Amino acid sequence: MDLSRQGQAGTISLGLMRYVARTPLRQNIKVSYEDAGGARKQLSQVVEDDPWDSWVFRLSSRGSFNKDETYENISSENSFSSDRVTPEWKSEFDSQYEFRQQSITRNGVTTRYPRKNWSLRTLQVKSISDHFSAGASLSAAGSTYGNIRYSLNFHPALEYNIYPYSESFKRQIRFQYTVQMNWANYMDTTLYMKMEEVIYRHQLAVAVGLNQPWGSGDFSIRGGHFLNDASFWSFSMNGNISWRVYKGLSVSFNARAAIIRDDRAILKKEASDEDILLELRKLNSAYSYNVGFGMSYSFGSIYNNVVNPRFSGR
Repeated sequence: MDLSRQGQAGTISLGLMRYVARTPLRQNIKVSYEDAGGARKQLSQVVEDDPWDSWVFRLSSRGSFNKDETYENISSENSFSSDRVTPEWKSEFDSQYEFRQQSITRNGVTTRYPRKNWSLRTLQVKSISDHFSAGASLSAAGSTYGNIRYSLNFHPALEYNIYPYSESFKRQIRFQYTVQMNWANYMDTTLYMKMEEVIYRHQLAVAVGLNQPWGSGDFSIRGGHFLNDASFWSFSMNGNISWRVYKGLSVSFNARAAIIRDDRAILKKEASDEDILLELRKLNSAYSYNVGFGMSYSFGSIYNNVVNPRFSGR
């Protein structure tokens, strides 16, 4: 496996020359080869400019509809995202809109229970050095389920990787500190008698990632609290392990657990039976956890990504 990795690294290095050719470093790089007679010849390489300037765009849409004499269900999910990753910058934009409506007809009367969620987000990350990054995300969102009419969130952050980012394909230990400024306008009065508020909190996250011959694994913990009231806090752990069983076949296990003491959007009024059974609104909960198992099989080219792990998993 190590010999295979070395061979892959050599091939990837050759493939990355097309990207190096677009940077100022191209003036200091020459490509040569040694033929059977040992003579070294200088080569020049002409690389056409990328017409997309490293941008990647994704559109996604799906929906469903089903109906009988009593029940009717409509759902629609739409998303758009774009990202641009270079050694110096990482830019991400994404938007999502989800609509779900359940209707129940009883005694000739139809009652509809809609649920809507939407979000807009951008992330900008600057590579400061091979160990440090700085960035910020700006987002807006709304959720009938979460009792949020509108919210605006600004999260500047700093990240430090113990290992150079150039080694992230095999190992990384990242520390990220984030200051969060959140403004929220609620749809109804919350448990804390608020219809609108501004919240300031900070968060520290630690993420560990390994990529070894047997497979890969990652583990992260994060915790934070309000800057003006430490009694509002949260803590979560997330882990995933994937074993390479044979070539492209892998099995994976994942688990997540969280303690929640800082959800300010929970409705004050009592939840109805419809709210609970149809999951129309978020209920107050002090904790959550989930576990999962999966299998996957992949095939095709292994030289199809330029990895920039900075600010991953935010």
